[in-house]
Amino acid sequence: MEEHILHFETSANVLEGKENLAGEVASRNHDLEELHADVRLKQGLTPEQYEKAKRAENKRFEAAAQARIKEENRSRSQSVYTDEDLKHAFEDIDDNDDGYLSYEELRDLLLKGNPDFAEKTLRLLWRKVDKDHNEKVDFEELVDYLHGKKSKTPKEKWQDTFYAFAGVDDQMQLHEFQKLCSQTGLCNQGFSEEEAVEIFQTLCGDGVMTCRDFSKATARIAKKKGIKRNDVRKLIKQAEGPSAADITYETLLDK
Repeated sequence: MEEHILHFETSANVLEGKENLAGEVASRNHDLEELHADVRLKQGLTPEQYEKAKRAENKRFEAAAQARIKEENRSRSQSVYTDEDLKHAFEDIDDNDDGYLSYEELRDLLLKGNPDFAEKTLRLLWRKVDKDHNEKVDFEELVDYLHGKKSKTPKEKWQDTFYAFAGVDDQMQLHEFQKLCSQTGLCNQGFSEEEAVEIFQTLCGDGVMTCRDFSKATARIAKKKGIKRNDVRKLIKQAEGPSAADITYETLLDK
């Protein structure tokens, strides 16, 4: 069975490469700024000519990067494993034998391939694999994705940040809500940590916060800060969120 699991672990590494590609492009563009400026000075380019040359070079680099993605997808689609092999692996990963993978089961699988995933990245991958959005992944959905079948990449949402901080149980405890407010920059001069605790307790008491509760919390935070709720949600969406290792550690502490 180990060879079946290895196939999925290798696929997890490929997924990580795809997710990091956008960051690679952005990093290279940043590194090229000084080079572009130096070239402009040496060649006497006007600012307009410089911008045009920069856009052309960046397009060439991004085209090459996209070609790499296509090659990776092609390699994935040429797996030596049969559907029967993959089915056995799927059943081995399906801990509760219900015929589906939960987020926690798929998360554990991907972390075997790469323990350095960010929790938010895992959440985005989950939404991409779960094509029918029923909060579980069946065998066909997983195989389609691993074989590179085209699927629409989900747009990042503020909810992804909520679920990343919430961990594997999809709901927040007070300390998780406080951590989100702190790390997203919501807690500042216009909104204190004490006010964050007050909002949580008003909405949830001593219980836990669901995504619907959190939506209500964003409205209350916006009112406290004197800004629009959409601006609060933009801050939340832009946050990187915790690492998967941090979430795993906190989950073990809670058990």
